Amino acid sequence: ILDVDEEGCAACHRLGLTVDQLELADRVRYVEQPNGTRSLGIMLPIVNEPECSNAACHAHPASQLVLGVLDAQLSLASVDERMAASGRQMVLGMVVTVAAVLALALFLTWAMVLQPVRRLTHAEAGVTAGDLSIRVPETSSDEIGQMIVAWNSMVEKLANAQEELQAWGGKLERRVEDKTQELQTAQQRMVFVEKMASLGKLAAVVAHEINNPLAGITTYARLLQKRLPDDEQCADETEDTGRILQMIETEASRCGDIVRNLLLFSRAPGAGFSEEHLGPILERCVMLVRHKAELQEIKLSAEVPEDVPPIICDPAQTAQMVLALVMNAIEATEAGGYVRLSVRRKDDGDGVVLEVADDGRGIPPENLNQIFEPFFSTKEQIYGAGLGLAVVYGIVTRHHGRIDVDSTPGIGTTFTIRLPASQPPATEEVVEDLPEITS
Repeated sequence: ILDVDEEGCAACHRLGLTVDQLELADRVRYVEQPNGTRSLGIMLPIVNEPECSNAACHAHPASQLVLGVLDAQLSLASVDERMAASGRQMVLGMVVTVAAVLALALFLTWAMVLQPVRRLTHAEAGVTAGDLSIRVPETSSDEIGQMIVAWNSMVEKLANAQEELQAWGGKLERRVEDKTQELQTAQQRMVFVEKMASLGKLAAVVAHEINNPLAGITTYARLLQKRLPDDEQCADETEDTGRILQMIETEASRCGDIVRNLLLFSRAPGAGFSEEHLGPILERCVMLVRHKAELQEIKLSAEVPEDVPPIICDPAQTAQMVLALVMNAIEATEAGGYVRLSVRRKDDGDGVVLEVADDGRGIPPENLNQIFEPFFSTKEQIYGAGLGLAVVYGIVTRHHGRIDVDSTPGIGTTFTIRLPASQPPATEEVVEDLPEITS
């Protein structure tokens, strides 16, 4: 504490002011210490207050305003240290903040720009390779998000267009296959018709050559019947001989009918259709081949329900058709097997269904599509010329029916013939579809 009268205040004397008139900035000063630290100096005036100057113990007059100055110095070492630490913390914080901002900027750039662009690049490579199912996830609504939406829409349209092209390609391929099948079917029909025409020409020649011997056989059989004696002692023998001659005449006449029926492959004969029950026809056919079946130890049967309606057909051709199928079945069946004929009403009631089934060796699959062709035969040449099933097919077609084959090698064969109840008016013949053949 300095006395103003003795030393005064250097600052007050320099400025010509009293201590209480100094500004606060002039009262505070920083002092550099020899050790490099700083100190804070503060001057505080001691004012002669009225309560003090009027007291009896006070020695200074009331006119003296300032009694002295209180000059205090405070060390700023700890303050400077804290300020330095704060400065370092602020710099570190700024560095961390800048690093965080940069990292955030890099992450946002990667997440919002680089990653979507990379996905688009990957999708573009996949689409270029032909994979149109690739879609880019839509993660934002900014410009890149809009670009992704446009990309997905474009790829979707490309995929739809490709599917349409593939569908059209498949449809075109199927149409080509259908047309090819139609052409092949038409070609088969043309070949079949050509073979039928050739067979018809051959049949016309054969019919004229064979009819004369058959007519002679029939005539001589009748002559022998007339020459049989009327002796009662030989009545049984005479009756048996007459029955044999009658059978010869009947079979010779039937052979003549069969030969004449070959002409049907080249021209349609006059109408021979009449209302017939298939029962009697099947019974006559079974009677003719029963002996052959018995010799081969084959069970031959015919099933004709009473409710089967009559149909309009040519009885001679129908019998020829049934005999051809039965003979083929017997020849394909081993001893102990069976050949079964059956007739039933069609499901729609319009006609009948005739089946000839056996448990023989069956037909090889590679031969199924050729069995109705003329001169095709799996038998040895001495046993068949390959005309039986061709004749059967011609008869079925002429009756406006349909014949199907179901055959499994080693199990048996079933021929199914569907004949209508009536025949349409006579018109130009139309080549029917080839029969359905299954195995």
